[in-house]
Amino acid sequence: MVRVHPTAQVHPRAILHRGVEVGPYSIVEEGVEIGEGSVIKAYSVVERGTTIGRECVIGPHAVLGGPPQDVGYKGQSTFLEIGNR
Repeated sequence: MVRVHPTAQVHPRAILHRGVEVGPYSIVEEGVEIGEGSVIKAYSVVERGTTIGRECVIGPHAVLGGPPQDVGYKGQSTFLEIGNR
């Protein structure tokens, strides 16, 4: 069973596998996939193009995904992939 806190925002096209927990005030954007048993703690943001493996724990106030902070970045498509625990 997936558990999403009432104050969290999860895009309808985000994929949350069995046992995922999304904490208070967290945001999960479109195009995100979160693996079985993973936990997203309070106030975290998981941005488009992010994949999180099984049984990972993302701590409070984390921001995952989004454009890199690199002078070589010119607006191209990016992704973040976190493997299984």
